[in-house]
This record gives sequence, structure tokens and C-alpha cells, in this order.
Amino acid sequence: VRVAKLEDLKPAVEAHAALKWDDRLADACGCEGIVLRDDESDGTAQVRFPPPLGFKAWLPTSMLQELSQPQKRVKACDVDQLKQAVQAHAALKWDDRLAKLSGEEGVVVQQDKEDATLQVRFPSVSLTAWLPESTLTYIEEREPEAAAVEKSESS
Repeated sequence: VRVAKLEDLKPAVEAHAALKWDDRLADACGCEGIVLRDDESDGTAQVRFPPPLGFKAWLPTSMLQELSQPQKRVKACDVDQLKQAVQAHAALKWDDRLAKLSGEEGVVVQQDKEDATLQVRFPSVSLTAWLPESTLTYIEEREPEAAAVEKSESS
């Protein structure tokens, strides 16, 4: 995600009951970070900023912009398959909030090829999670004219 400009971010942080302005946040304005966690209860997200900034901060989700690079869209499988795959994966732990992801569409944030997991942001339920790649179906973006058209055959 990209963080909003200082003149937008500072008043939003100061107006948010759960957040407190820190001068380091000024350095993060306009910078890219990685969403670690979303808190749908108060509309905030914890964002990690890689070096040279090198810190984590909770920010209003309204002040975060998804990056415009071509993003892969995915759809999560049903809850039973999802829970079974997460519990079977050595690097992941089931959390009941993941049940909300069943059938939801999300955007791939990053991929870990070593353990076949994807970090996916699900805006519809304000949740970002690492999931086994096997539990996700890629959604193809099609141009209307590129859609397959079936021909009816007459005999």
C-alpha cells in the first residue's frame, strides 16, 4: 500500500480515537508499506515499512492506497477446505476470523514460493491473511471482447 500525503494523514490519525500521531509517520507519507493486519472494528491497518524507515505503525485504512501495479485477483475456497489446509500447513495457524474468507475475492499482496503461500488482502471483509496457494483460485481479468463466445451449430 501507499500512505497518503502528510496534510491528509496527520489530521486523520489525530482524529482517530485509537491512534496517536508520531512524528516518524511524517517520513512514511507517500511511501510504500506492507499491510500486516487489518482491524475491521476500528478501520485501521498495521503497516510495516521496510528499511530505511524500518518500523511498523497502525494507520487509518482510509489513508492507504492499494498500489496500481497489475494485481492478481483470487477467490478463496469454502471454509472447510480452507480450515483443513491452513491447519495442515506448518507455517500457518487457523484463526476463526479466516472463516469469513470463504468464497470471498481478494488481491494477492505477496507470494512466498518456499512454502507455497500467498498473502491476500480481502477488502470486502477488511482482512489480510497468509493462505496456502492450494486454497485459492485465480480470477482472470477479461476484456469484454476477449470473452469466449459459444457458437450454436445447426445440422
